[in-house]
Amino acid sequence: MRTKIHPYYYLAGFIGLLLGYIISKVYQIWVIVYLERDSRVDILPLFWETIYKKPALFTFNVVLIFILICITFVKMLLSRSRTK
Repeated sequence: MRTKIHPYYYLAGFIGLLLGYIISKVYQIWVIVYLERDSRVDILPLFWETIYKKPALFTFNVVLIFILICITFVKMLLSRSRTK
């Protein structure tokens, strides 16, 4: 017998997809602007090589992380609401 997947999991996946995509693009833009201007600080941002050489891989990883975080959050909330 198959059990139905709660619709909140799909909503959490979609919200994680949107948040991850937006945050990854904002971070990519910030890194590119930071590296293009002449900064006097010798500290480079995290993952700057991946952003320059493989931006799609960086975006995929960030989106995947946010989807997993959102689904885990929904799973915790649903399990807590079922116990009450």
